[in-house]
Amino acid sequence: MVTWFSIICFAVIIFVVCSLLYTHYGFFKRFFHDGLHWHEPTTIWFDGFQVYSICKHCGKEIMRDSQSNWFLYKRSEANGQR
Repeated sequence: MVTWFSIICFAVIIFVVCSLLYTHYGFFKRFFHDGLHWHEPTTIWFDGFQVYSICKHCGKEIMRDSQSNWFLYKRSEANGQR
């Protein structure tokens, strides 16, 4: 007998497996990176206040927030700082 609980558990397991394949091998890039905007860092640098990197998939500059999530940012062009 199929219940809603078993359907939801199956969907969660599939999502977790797909997200692990994305983080380790880059599979499902169109969904996770382009759709959910998950960015993966390549070279990480720290300026004393913030943690910066460049996304492995799109090549744009990203910054890490206080919950350790990566997001796009634009550096200040006026003073040339990162």
